[in-house]
Amino acid sequence: MKKILIATLGQSPGVITEAIDQLKNIKLDEVIILHTKDYEIIESAEYLKTHINIYYGGNISCILRRIETFEDLRDKQSVESFTKICEDLFENEKNNEIYVCISGGRKGASGLLGIIAHKYGAKEIFHIIPEEEDIEKKWKDIKSFKDNKEQMEKILHPDLNRIFYVSLPVEKTLSTWLTEKTADGFFNKNNYPGAVKMYAELEKILRDPRNVQIKCFLASTYLLLEKFEFEKGLKRLRETLDLINQYTIFESIKNKIEKQIEWLDILNKDKDKKFFDRIKDRDYFKSIVLFLFEKANRNAENEMYDYGILCLYRILELISQHYLAEHNIDTENVEINKISDEVKKTFKELKKEIIGSYSEIPEKIALLDSWILLVALKNNNFKKEDLKTLKETLPIRNLLWIEHKDLPARKENFNKLKSYVENICKKLIENYDEEKEKYAFCKF
Repeated sequence: MKKILIATLGQSPGVITEAIDQLKNIKLDEVIILHTKDYEIIESAEYLKTHINIYYGGNISCILRRIETFEDLRDKQSVESFTKICEDLFENEKNNEIYVCISGGRKGASGLLGIIAHKYGAKEIFHIIPEEEDIEKKWKDIKSFKDNKEQMEKILHPDLNRIFYVSLPVEKTLSTWLTEKTADGFFNKNNYPGAVKMYAELEKILRDPRNVQIKCFLASTYLLLEKFEFEKGLKRLRETLDLINQYTIFESIKNKIEKQIEWLDILNKDKDKKFFDRIKDRDYFKSIVLFLFEKANRNAENEMYDYGILCLYRILELISQHYLAEHNIDTENVEINKISDEVKKTFKELKKEIIGSYSEIPEKIALLDSWILLVALKNNNFKKEDLKTLKETLPIRNLLWIEHKDLPARKENFNKLKSYVENICKKLIENYDEEKEKYAFCKF
């Protein structure tokens, strides 16, 4: 990132060198001088370019930007023309640190430059005023000394104690809707696409964008996770943590992010293995269940109860898939010949009792049948009395528009299914409440 001074030049070249000297602690890399096509001002600008290169030991480059279309801002056309010149300049330098001096040149032009610098988030906008008027000499009065190095240095570099440096306020003028607080509102409502866009815009215009940069990284992380992009999300979350460590801010969420990295590591582990092998792993099972439970909550916060219900239903499926995998049974491809006759018989009897008719164990097993099979296998986590409750609960999902029927999702139905699923999870996952908290996304 370069440090650049942009300044307007009028009749007094000393304005430019005094501005550079005032910024000596900044260690500028470049000066961009905006000037008109007036002959004497062109001559002054050319001299300054050579002088700056020599006086500052080649450490500061000087670029001259001549305004060819007007001498002053006298009409709408000239204002629009200069506005475009300045906006293009700031857009080209948007990745650099910009300082702006508005002391030189026509006041209309320097004033407009200040407004545009404010809009684009210049690091600093300032004005310099000499203690006495005769400190700053006009080019026409000093150009006869241009071959006298010592004399010109004395004129162009007066004692800074005799120059008043006035830093102007540069709090950014934002649209009424484009504020960090508004972006946080999008983030906290789980509208991560909206939050990413707003934080990205704020990064361009805030004087200190570090806060919104971290928030933008985190919002983009959560957007990836909402789409189950666990590998990309993990990479992005690690980058977010690196920024937090680099800037030493947001320490309050650092521990939470570290915990999220831990469970994302688990979800990314053995990703090349078949799902059946992964769901058998206890840590993977716990992580995906708790992730989905919090995803269901986020959907409910936005009154998207149908998607919340689908997440809860998926948890019930994952529970049966995990525990059947412990019995080496894959719900997608049940090897019937490896199941004992006793289990088959118990399954048929339970099916008759719960559904009202006998049926065999299918090769591809659905949710209710998978729970019936777990009871038939005498898995200690599943009891016969639980099956009727499960059967009565399933219509909450099955009757939705988004599934098999034509009912809208309602808050009371979501909460009923959530309570049912959570009570099961509390029995199956040790330290459930403490563990669940690790999967809740951050809020600002």
